[in-house]
Amino acid sequence: MNKISNGKFLRSLALSSPVLIIAAVSIVFSISTAFEGKVASSPTGNTDDNTQVTAPIDDTSTDASVDLTITAETLYSHYVNAGETNPDQYYKNKNIKVTGSVAAVAYGKAPNSCWVTLKTDQGNGANIVCYFGTNVIKGSFTVEIGSHIEITGICMGLTDGRIIFINSLTDDILLEPYDQNIEA
Repeated sequence: MNKISNGKFLRSLALSSPVLIIAAVSIVFSISTAFEGKVASSPTGNTDDNTQVTAPIDDTSTDASVDLTITAETLYSHYVNAGETNPDQYYKNKNIKVTGSVAAVAYGKAPNSCWVTLKTDQGNGANIVCYFGTNVIKGSFTVEIGSHIEITGICMGLTDGRIIFINSLTDDILLEPYDQNIEA
């Protein structure tokens, strides 16, 4: 009878040991992932590739009409290197002033048909797109590529690799309200 119970014990041990090994590896992996990248993370403007958002931005803006001011590079870095924290909780649906260099401009004559994209220096070009809503860029005004500007708008988060701003406004570009009577 002792041999029978030893046989059952050995069989149950052989069957359960892979499960125990998988559980141990899973626990070790979870612990190492939880501590990974936490020491050097900073949401306050560091644009290194390992920057992660771990707390709200300490905003130094004196403009009461904006929730925070941030550079295009830092904002994009927080989205692409988010770590375990969802950047949308800090940026999405907030009125943000973003500063950066103009990468491209689209002139249009209808609502949401003109926008400015800002460079992010992330290797893949312009990833902050600011739509001007019912305003359009005045036809005689020229925006120079590479010029440094500030644009305030509502951040809609990351979509298809780009951070979208809507209802954007700026003092650096001459805007005018869309007039449906103007021919396209």
